[in-house]
Amino acid sequence: MSRYAKNIRSGIGIGYVSVMMIFAVICLTILAVLAFQAASSDERLSEKNIDFTREYYTADTEAKRILMELDNAALTASESPFFEDSFTELSAASGASLTRTAEGFRAEYRVELNERLSLIVEAVFYSVPAAHGGERFEIVEWRTASSSESIDKPLNVWNGEG
Repeated sequence: MSRYAKNIRSGIGIGYVSVMMIFAVICLTILAVLAFQAASSDERLSEKNIDFTREYYTADTEAKRILMELDNAALTASESPFFEDSFTELSAASGASLTRTAEGFRAEYRVELNERLSLIVEAVFYSVPAAHGGERFEIVEWRTASSSESIDKPLNVWNGEG
């Protein structure tokens, strides 16, 4: 074979194709592993979302049950000439903390959502519903908060700024 024929045959050899094929297989394997990992992570996140939603709506149902008890107590107390005494006595079983206001009573209570979160509810129950368009109560606040957070709000104290 001549020197000229040797030079023509020296193109891409079989070794280069094998290296490219191995590289492609490694890349596809890595992508497959990452896809399975992402799917597994999405499944765990979905399960956590389902658990949280279930916990939230269980706590929400309990908070509405307590609100209904307080509303029934306010309805019964509004028929009595001594609203304050009747409402305080009837609502004692609900576990809400009551504060006397000009309109009637402010009730605050907490329902545990899970070990980290709570549902905090604050409502005003009117002693004279007719003065407020026939409404017996108004929900002031309905929110989730950290279980360690206090229901009490900080005092609005002037700090010396404008």
